Order: sequence, then structure tokens, then C-alpha cells
Amino acid sequence: MVTIDIDQISKKYGRRFIFKNFSARLKANQRYGIAGRNGSGKSSLMKIISGFTTPSEGSIQYFLDKKEIMVEDIFKEISFIAPYTNVPIQLTWSELYDFHFSFQKTFQQLSKTEILEYFDLPTNIPISNFSSGMIQRVKLSLAFFSGTKILLLDEPTETLDEQGIQEFRTLLDRYTKDRIVVIASNKGADFVDTSSIFSIEDFQS
Repeated sequence: MVTIDIDQISKKYGRRFIFKNFSARLKANQRYGIAGRNGSGKSSLMKIISGFTTPSEGSIQYFLDKKEIMVEDIFKEISFIAPYTNVPIQLTWSELYDFHFSFQKTFQQLSKTEILEYFDLPTNIPISNFSSGMIQRVKLSLAFFSGTKILLLDEPTETLDEQGIQEFRTLLDRYTKDRIVVIASNKGADFVDTSSIFSIEDFQS
């Protein structure tokens, strides 16, 4: 099982702390929320949890079956989507699948057909022709159907219509076994069945 131990982390840009002394222990089979208004520091916290950004203070440790995983190796176990993460839009959905899963195993050995058909997206036209909601569905597919232990979902429903939101909730129900799920959002509805919700504003002075 995977766990993440976060101990008193803070992040500042210049002389200004955007949050201070955030601590948590994140465990597999649990869903966590990070709430706050736009620009409050949610994305910065998510980047630190992902290992992409280092905290200004404090520490973060990752464990898989009680064995520590170094931060430079944890990327193999993380799926991270956000409004600022991109996919290669010159590819078709089928081509992107082949590229992505050439170096990443699939979750629960799902087949290419199962993954491509989940959102009923066109597979033979460039993703550049997709709407923003369709591109978000592609991102969600890559995140949930990769064989990773940690799902970091920053504003996951931002561009989804009501059908897409329901599909997202189905993904949460079906494809999160033995995983840590962290959702950052300013929408309360995104925090369905979360174990804990942290307000980033509680860690601001």
C-alpha cells in the first residue's frame, strides 16, 4: 500500500508565504480534498505533493509497502492532471494511447478498447479538433487508466458538462482501489465521499 507523509511544509515566492505548516498523512483507498479560492495556493501544494516542486520548508516522504520511495522516483507512481498540464494535441486519441502506454502499464490490465471507448471519443482525428471538455476527458482517461498508485486531480471538472461530471464520479467509484486520490478544487461538489477536506486558507497567515 502507498502512503505519503507531509510534515510542516510551507511554500513562499519571494518573501511571501502562500501557505505555511501544512501536515497530513495520506493513505491508500482514501480520497482527500484541498479546497480554496482561485489563486489561494492549491496548485502549488499539489505540485509539491507530486514531487514536481520542492517546499520552502518542511518535508514530504513517500512509502510503498512501507519502503521509502525517493522523490526522484515517485513520478512513476503518480498521475497528475491540471488545467496547466497539456497533452500532445497533434496526435489522435488512438496515437496518444499508443504513445502513453508504451511506457506506462494500464490499471488492472484494462485493454486498449476498454480505455478508448470509456468516454466515447473519436479516435482517428487530431486532439487539436477536440473541445476543451473532450480534452479533459482524454486527460482523465490517461490519469485513471494508468497503473499508478497516486491520483492528483487539480480542478478535474472545470471544463466538463453534467454528463462528463457524472462520468468522472464513476471513475472515482470504480478505478481508485489501493490508490491515494487528492482533488484540488473550488467546487464543493468535487469533494464527494472524501475522507478529509483541507482548506488551504487555514494554512495562510
